[in-house]
Amino acid sequence: MPDKTESDKNNRRNILVQSISFLLIFSGYRTNQDIAQRVLKSYEHETTNTTEPFEGIDGYKTSSLIFAVFAVFTWVAPVIVGLLGPKKSMLLGGSTFTGILASYIWPRPVFLQLFSVLNGAGSAVLWTAQGAFMVANSSEKNIVKNSAVFWTIFQMSYFFGNIYIYFAWNGVETIGSEQRVPLYTIFTGLAFAGCFALLFTQENDEKYHVTDTDSEQSVKTRKLDSSETISPLNLVIASMKKSFNILKSPIMLQACLTFAYSGIQFCFQAMIHSTCIASTPTFGTDSDKIMGMNGIVTGLGQVSAGFILTRQNLLKSHQIFITGMFSTIIAVGLIFLNYGNDCSNGLNYLGDTAPGFIGPDSMIMMSLIPGFLLGFSYSALNTQIYAFMKRYYPETPVPAFAIFKCVQACSAAIGFRWFSKLDIGVQCGCMFVFAVGNCSTFYKLLRNWEIAQN
Repeated sequence: MPDKTESDKNNRRNILVQSISFLLIFSGYRTNQDIAQRVLKSYEHETTNTTEPFEGIDGYKTSSLIFAVFAVFTWVAPVIVGLLGPKKSMLLGGSTFTGILASYIWPRPVFLQLFSVLNGAGSAVLWTAQGAFMVANSSEKNIVKNSAVFWTIFQMSYFFGNIYIYFAWNGVETIGSEQRVPLYTIFTGLAFAGCFALLFTQENDEKYHVTDTDSEQSVKTRKLDSSETISPLNLVIASMKKSFNILKSPIMLQACLTFAYSGIQFCFQAMIHSTCIASTPTFGTDSDKIMGMNGIVTGLGQVSAGFILTRQNLLKSHQIFITGMFSTIIAVGLIFLNYGNDCSNGLNYLGDTAPGFIGPDSMIMMSLIPGFLLGFSYSALNTQIYAFMKRYYPETPVPAFAIFKCVQACSAAIGFRWFSKLDIGVQCGCMFVFAVGNCSTFYKLLRNWEIAQN
């Protein structure tokens, strides 16, 4: 009994340390997702008449590159985690977040591209290791509780960087070196502190791999003997083979539409909407301050969804999904009315963004409400994707999640690279069509499972 008690104590400590580490790593990274386009466009304007003008890359391109690489490494990450273990894998993946944030201190296209590639690969490794570490330190009875602790602390990463921007960028019309350098120095330091905190986690030295051990369709997990070796290439091939077999099913093909939609919604929520706020000249010197506030209310929307929609017996899965869809529709409707068509380019100091349809002055409140609704709906969408995985693929979660992450990342990469180039009115129209179309397919999957249980 004392051994079990001590083990439980260590497991709880590991979960807490992991949660705080991710909070530190993502406090700057999540804020950067909101402001990257604005920051790099400002630096491009700042260096226009210098001997080394900054050109050829912006926030949308870096994010697209990150998610494209993330999609590819989704298939390789499980093997890396299996070989190194979750702790070393989290350290490896987390270090790439320090690099990408540091590259914004004095932006250079070659370093931004290099660290975007590394961060895409590191993100895949980090999140795969996070899940493995969570499972290793949880039992069937407390995994829900441990997950809730992690996500509640993790979601606070929305607040700190954006609170800094709200106060430090108050009255700032353009983002110059005076604003960028101290901000990203702090962000880099926070990411490094998060990686350092991971050193205080503990894990055993046993290595596990997910392999097919017989002709059954389930995936088996077994401990490797010290004398046993498995080729990493064979593991990747086995994982991809299992995923493609699952992908052939009509249920997974329908779900892939929702996975793709989640990537586009992330792109729209994470960077496009915040860039529109910063690019609205009628906000004057408050535009960047309001952009920081948008990040805060988006985080509040995410946290609110976690507390409200996941309460047991409060709403059924299909009702949660419908609630999220209507939240998205209301949000894109307000955005369509509130901004000029070319607001997503990231430049407000040139005065080239026309006001929205509600009049010459875009309303601040109508700029913040969509942020909350998009955060709320994105969290609602993701909770139901995880519920779908648990219900339809309880025996094959690893290859099923590989499909989910790959499709989502590919969609986000496309969104940042090409969807962001459309006028905001066209983007809002597409988001409306995507939300309704997505609901018509995924809703049936959730509802059919609920009916089958009754």
